Amino acid sequence: MNKSHLFLKNEFGICLVFNQTRGRDEEASEEVKNYRQQRAKLHRCRIDFEEALDNRHNLRSQEIVVEHFDMLSINFFKIADRTLIKRYCATYGLSELSYSNMNQTVLFAIADEGRFNDVFMSQVDSFSTEEANESTEYKLLTVMDSFSYWSSNSMKSFDITDGNAHDVLLELVETTPRMANKQLAIVETMKGYLDSQKIVYKEIEQDIYQIDFIKKDDLASLLDNFDVIQTVQSLYNIRVRPNTFGNPEIESDATLNLLEGAPTIGVIDTGVQRLAVLGPILEQDGFDLTNKEEQQPYEINLMSDSSHGTTVATLAAFGNNFYQDINAKNIDADAKIFSIKVQRGESGPLNIAEIKDAIINAHHDYGIRIFNLSMSVRGKSYNQDISTYAYILDQLAFLYDLLIFISVGNLSTEDIEEMQIVAAKPETSKKVKQFLQYPNHYYNPFITLEETECHDGECMNLCEPSESMNNMAVGAIAENYNPSRNSHGLSWNKELPAFYSRKYYMDYNSLINGTRFKNNQRNKNLFKPDIVMPGGDQLDVASRMLVLSPRLDGAGLKMEQNSGTSYAAPLAANIAAKIVRKYPNLSMQSVKALMINSADPIKTYYLDKTIDNLKALDNNSYPNVDRNEKSRLSKKYSSERLSKYISGHGVPNISKCLDSTDNRCTFVIEDRIDFDSHKVINLNIPSYLLQYSKKGTLLTLTATLCYKFNPKRGDALSYCPFHIAFNLGNSMNHDDPRKNAEEYARQRASDDNDRMAIKSSVGAWSDDFYPASSKIFSNVQKKILNVSRDEIEKVRNQISIIFRCTGRDFLEGTDHPFSFVLTIEQNHSVEIDGNSLYDNLEQENTVEAIAQATLQAEV
Repeated sequence: MNKSHLFLKNEFGICLVFNQTRGRDEEASEEVKNYRQQRAKLHRCRIDFEEALDNRHNLRSQEIVVEHFDMLSINFFKIADRTLIKRYCATYGLSELSYSNMNQTVLFAIADEGRFNDVFMSQVDSFSTEEANESTEYKLLTVMDSFSYWSSNSMKSFDITDGNAHDVLLELVETTPRMANKQLAIVETMKGYLDSQKIVYKEIEQDIYQIDFIKKDDLASLLDNFDVIQTVQSLYNIRVRPNTFGNPEIESDATLNLLEGAPTIGVIDTGVQRLAVLGPILEQDGFDLTNKEEQQPYEINLMSDSSHGTTVATLAAFGNNFYQDINAKNIDADAKIFSIKVQRGESGPLNIAEIKDAIINAHHDYGIRIFNLSMSVRGKSYNQDISTYAYILDQLAFLYDLLIFISVGNLSTEDIEEMQIVAAKPETSKKVKQFLQYPNHYYNPFITLEETECHDGECMNLCEPSESMNNMAVGAIAENYNPSRNSHGLSWNKELPAFYSRKYYMDYNSLINGTRFKNNQRNKNLFKPDIVMPGGDQLDVASRMLVLSPRLDGAGLKMEQNSGTSYAAPLAANIAAKIVRKYPNLSMQSVKALMINSADPIKTYYLDKTIDNLKALDNNSYPNVDRNEKSRLSKKYSSERLSKYISGHGVPNISKCLDSTDNRCTFVIEDRIDFDSHKVINLNIPSYLLQYSKKGTLLTLTATLCYKFNPKRGDALSYCPFHIAFNLGNSMNHDDPRKNAEEYARQRASDDNDRMAIKSSVGAWSDDFYPASSKIFSNVQKKILNVSRDEIEKVRNQISIIFRCTGRDFLEGTDHPFSFVLTIEQNHSVEIDGNSLYDNLEQENTVEAIAQATLQAEV
């Protein structure tokens, strides 16, 4: 029997204490011992700097009267913490503007030219001629790998050509107190210049501008004369699906049944064709960003425009309902569709300012909280900073409680076909042949694009803006929902990731400014996609999904075969719609947590040979190496980590998302937590479970925490500025959550491990904050704990759920919302099967049925 999930309403205990130390120092940075190469490098930087500075000064127009300052970018061997930057600014007359490259690269303004030239440049000159290997006078310089002048070319992203530009995104450096007056004056002059040239622009976020169109010469003048510009870029949407196929049309005569309480999903795509059969699911209104004068969000030219948006819309509305019986005459729809038409064809430039406004207006005017974005832009480089596009979507999710489902992007069919051709050539090396085969093609740092001429591991990195942290990134598995077609294409079976589906872009084996990642910079809980959904596979036609598309005569729908993460994302959005239809008052972070909590992870066996091959390439003696070397290799190459980078938390289980049962109970907590504090809630476990006589697992606890945050621009490590994590422990002070909070805040597990633990020792926290100055935090965390009958007896039928919050030191006095989902499932046993776990948990805790809470709110 299906039952409503429950809000857990037991009393909270709070302790406003957080100890950020661990009784040990942070990992020491590596010192450069021999400075010979560094001296030569800095000498070269000095020459290039002067040349670039002179060139920029010469390019400045005499006709544009504006204040100026110069900027330089410094690459450090270690994380540029506050102490280091404060010394650099005070010693060399600098003012920091932004941090990137895992905060090992800093952009500075030269605030005091005299001090900069007299001290910094003089020290660089003297250091370059120093002969001794040990240096004390120039110690501050020895942590610097290189430096460069911030020129007009530095400001231009690779996608900005030397011609006229459409839909340009102009990002300014952040204002700093030391430079505030000068920066403000330059910005005002820049706006005046844009107005005088009749260049249409809009400030979409503080210091981020969208320019609809700018001529080549005006763009050059803009970059050459206004020193507040950090980056100028143009976002061009790549093909929205791997390929389009001319398959024979199979007409569909299904009719639609819109279910009661169905929410609306905003489909940001190529428009949706208003067919008669789709009438019940299409909203009357929509937005057309391609034609502001004559809005046609529900009209597409079937002969020339893309039908992609219509297909995505049907998948978002029907979800897996369509695939339960493809030949059914009636299909249930869980959602209505609001079309946000952002382009006509398969590719083209995107105007982020208009997309942002459309999302805000759709939310404000139509109450839409779920959006689907199956349109990606460029793929990300390894360890690249989070994009401006993702930043804007993260802000929207934070401010308006939205959830945007974003496809991670596809490896194109042309690229896949070229890989097969290269792999088949007799002259191709065995190493390259092996790499181009599934699943080796996802990652191999020992093979370059120059070596294969068609592919490297970086080609598989996800596309912007799917790295967005407050929203959900969706990848694809090879499942095509077609039991009569067993082909799985290039993947090994339908349950595994599709060949084209992209992976997370962080790589801890890469070097940053010539140095290795430190352990205190890594976070094993940080990855994308969040989940994967069916998307079919390539290259075999039989491996593709059957999806609905408008017929060319406009009379109805046809079924066609295609594949892509474009289709996985709306299937995920449909699950969110199912949840919201049943529990409309849940926050969207709770919806996200329910989906992730229910997800079944992809088995990692398919990556074992890939990992062994990487270890052998790293050390050709593997596997005949000693224990220490095996440990080192296992830290670098892991099936579990690579699997998460490809498939995230796995495939959501729809029934677990929606319903509890007698033997499975899901609790939801929506609450807030103070910065630098601990918060504890106790959970009572039914006593009937002590009748269980076996030694193995009796209960499985699956817990997920999700929280949204206001992203911090211009600081790679502080993009997510605070840490919230959870743990499950013994309720040491029975029925007293306040005392429990005090003890968990002040007591170290090492001092009283057995008393605090449910098992023999206290498990790891869901996310590690340490050290708070250098760790990137994850706002999505999941833990699974198996509990035995003896462990229930040990904790006297009461466990504590502990939450903690800390982060960067500019957040004192703040508090932050979070969503927590806990599913408790009992094993089947004759001894206890007559009891309802759900009913007993409901009786022994203060709870509220979420469906009932929703009903009361509506009344």
